[in-house]
Amino acid sequence: MPGRASLGLLIALLCSYSLPAQPRSDDLSVGGVVLNSATGEPVRRAVVRLRRIDTSAAPRGAAPDAAARLRAQFNATTLTDIGGAFQFSGVAPGMYHVSAEKPQFLNDGGGESLKLTASVADLKIKLAPLGVITGKVVDAENQPLRGVNVLALSVRVDDGVRVTHASRDVSTDDRGVYRLWNLTPGKYYIKAAGRSGGTFSYAGDNTPQLFADESFAPTFFGSGQTLDSATPVVISAGTEFEANLRLKLQPSFKIRGVLGNAAPHPPVKFELLAGDEDVSPSRVTLNHDTGRFEIQDVLPGAYILRATQDDDSAELPVNVGRADLNGLRLELLPPVEVRGSVRFTNVPDAPPGTDQTSVRRARAMVGRCMLSLHRSGIVLRSEFSDGSDFVVRKVQPGTYRSTIQCFGAYPNSISAGRQDLLANPLLTIAPGAPPILEIVASYGGGSLQVTIAPPDGAGRSDRVQVLLIPSSSNSTGPVLTPAFRLEARDFEAVAANLAPGTYTAYALLDRDNDIEFRNPAFLATLSGGVTVQVDDKKSTTVRLKVTR
Repeated sequence: MPGRASLGLLIALLCSYSLPAQPRSDDLSVGGVVLNSATGEPVRRAVVRLRRIDTSAAPRGAAPDAAARLRAQFNATTLTDIGGAFQFSGVAPGMYHVSAEKPQFLNDGGGESLKLTASVADLKIKLAPLGVITGKVVDAENQPLRGVNVLALSVRVDDGVRVTHASRDVSTDDRGVYRLWNLTPGKYYIKAAGRSGGTFSYAGDNTPQLFADESFAPTFFGSGQTLDSATPVVISAGTEFEANLRLKLQPSFKIRGVLGNAAPHPPVKFELLAGDEDVSPSRVTLNHDTGRFEIQDVLPGAYILRATQDDDSAELPVNVGRADLNGLRLELLPPVEVRGSVRFTNVPDAPPGTDQTSVRRARAMVGRCMLSLHRSGIVLRSEFSDGSDFVVRKVQPGTYRSTIQCFGAYPNSISAGRQDLLANPLLTIAPGAPPILEIVASYGGGSLQVTIAPPDGAGRSDRVQVLLIPSSSNSTGPVLTPAFRLEARDFEAVAANLAPGTYTAYALLDRDNDIEFRNPAFLATLSGGVTVQVDDKKSTTVRLKVTR
């Protein structure tokens, strides 16, 4: 008997060695490598994140246990090694997203999503290296210029108006060399905008002495002094581009004055504006005891002098000749609130027996408008409905471009005192005395159904926009409506709640978001438009061809 027991135990042991080990459900692994998309080289010490993106750990209606909740919330990070490799262990089956990040790189493609049913060891996550623009700034005699502020400007079209934005800014060193790094792929304009330094604050009688008596006009790469004459620099992943600048030095002058209401500690920024492009903060000395300021490096010309401290601001037009300008007075004032009211006409009658609460709710849902105030890339908005008052908060004094958009209605008039903002949308906000706006809008309007034949060679990713230009200047101005490719071939668009009248319709190809439909110079380049008549409460159909 003992012999038979020993034999049975031996057979059991042999069988256990012959069977494969059964993996646990949470014993899977995810591994791979992070690569530089431009060079194919491995990226070391990149942060890799593995995140579960499904919550199917428990049947519907059942309360998941603690282990299931943990699996559903799985979120782990690790660093790549010297060869760019990474690995996660102890992972349960499910849907996951793997991504990587590292300073000076951009996630190229957003990472990888995978349904994990078995271990994975060959994932490839790509990171795109950011771009660099470098160069040297010299004078007419090829001598290096130190302390020049260089901007990398990007351009976007905001509500039909071109707006510049300083993506990066640096100063040249003692060799006149600058380096703009960490630039995401895109198009940039390089601008030598002024001397670096900003506002130097001091107290007492020890006035800083700045001896520069020469400066230069803001200059773009390509030697132009306007954005239209500049040479753009296109940056792709890993691009390093050299953009050298040669500046013409000219005699410069100073602007002196007193700044009132300035607080002692928050910095004050002074800017001399000669257009809508981003500028470099002016080089200024400011005595916080007396408010006396001195702006350096000013060339002759007409400017708007703006000073800002937190939300407070001051603006003053100045004309600088071939001499210093003295005796100015600026007062920092807090922002104001622009208030107004709206009244709707052509309001449809409510069915008999409808209570007033339901009527008000219905009107609020249908008749809504939004007023926007635009200045230097800043947009302030307020939304309102039938019969309501509205307010636009934190409006700094200055000149703004006003636009209004209504849903379910169209504006008939917008007045600020005696000014008709439909005929002239530039609204000047005076310090301490903001105008009261009065808006009249009508329910309904006409609609336009547009069919567009795609241009030859159009790709699936191409965008088409429909531009409607009203014949009357007393209107909200041009209207831009996107078209969609709903069928196999044609694009289609619908423009609703249009003010009755005559319009010229264009179909425009929009590959770079560059339709400046509020720029008269851009509108003058258009041709091939179709005249259409829009009537109230009627729908008009038109077929267009892409003309740009």
